[in-house]
Amino acid sequence: MTDLRNTTFSKADLREVDFSLADLTGSDLSDEQLYKQSLTLAGAILPDGITHGQAPNVVVNGNAELGSMFGWNLTNTTYVVAKKYKNQTNPK
Repeated sequence: MTDLRNTTFSKADLREVDFSLADLTGSDLSDEQLYKQSLTLAGAILPDGITHGQAPNVVVNGNAELGSMFGWNLTNTTYVVAKKYKNQTNPK
């Protein structure tokens, strides 16, 4: 776990930052930085020192419930990472 307790982030550009498993207790992160700029808060301890962040559910109608994983690249390490690729073929 990365120790970022009491860190000052004011005016920092945190777009696409990965705070997974970070301890952010007492940091001055704004709601904008936490929920709109950061890429993930999975397993992070949020500034209040109590709340644990969750990874966003980025799968929208992936048809996994139908058994179809077409278009998904899956990597299995200690957890599953799924990345959707865009089919560049001409449908005609």
